[in-house]
Order: sequence, then structure tokens, then C-alpha cells
Amino acid sequence: AVVSTQSTGEHWAFVAQGYFPGMVDMSAYFVAQYNSDSYIPTAAERQEEKRKGVKKYHFAADLVENNKRHAALLLCTTKSKTNVWVYLPDSSQQWINKGDILIDPDGQLVSGGFNASQWESMRTPRKLGELNELMYQTNLVGKKYTAGENNCQMFAKSLFGLA
Repeated sequence: AVVSTQSTGEHWAFVAQGYFPGMVDMSAYFVAQYNSDSYIPTAAERQEEKRKGVKKYHFAADLVENNKRHAALLLCTTKSKTNVWVYLPDSSQQWINKGDILIDPDGQLVSGGFNASQWESMRTPRKLGELNELMYQTNLVGKKYTAGENNCQMFAKSLFGLA
């Protein structure tokens, strides 16, 4: 799913839900975000890091075990305005709000929970490492963040399209 929050402006991220092998009651959420501090290194830059044994670029996704509330909170940069919504493309590729997953009634954070209508199955089931590698295939690789062109919304949509 692609999720969005409006904590300091609209921020989008990619979230995938999966399960640990043999533990269908133990879910995990893969949360990938791209923001003004992000830079996704190219394959050549990653190889150079590996060759030198020095990590210059620190781009990574988060893995949250069995806690959808925590997964949603990762998108929030402030304690106010913590509503988080799920977006999915419709048949004409328009992104439609599919409902709240985190709401803030009277200052108390409450997870409304993910439900089946808020998820779309991946074309091919993926392992965590494969999802992580897909981040390096998005159309933002090697580009610096800009609000108008290389931003969180484009990253989330690109990763969603690859997954």
C-alpha cells in the first residue's frame, strides 16, 4: 500500500505487509520512505561503498514486527496531525484514499487497523531482501530530493509500481 500523512505537509511512503515463514499470526511491515535527507545511491556508488568498506549513503527501509500502529507512526514527524491514510491506484491509475489507519481523537493515538480493502497483492511474492533491492530500482536512484520532481510521493508510487 502507499500511505500518507499530513504531519508537516503531505508525506507519502510505501508499506508492505508480510508474514514470517511458518508464523502466519506474526506479521511484519516493511516501511520505505524518501525525504529531503534521502539519497538513493546508484549501483556504481553501492559497489564503491562495498569495495572501500565504508558506508557513505545511509538509505534504508524500516521493518516493524506485528505492530501496524508503529508502522504508521514512522511516517509522522510531529505529535500533532497524526492522521495516516492509505492510497491505492484505481483502474485509471488515479490514487484513491482507501481510509484511515491511524487517527488522533482527542490527542489519543488509535490505530484503525489495516483491512483487506487497503492492500493490493504484489504481482510476485517478495522476500524482505527483494523488497529492499527494489528501492534501488526506483526512478529516484542517483537523484537528490526536490519538492517538485524527486519527492516522497514519486518514490512511493515508483516502488509500488515495481512491487
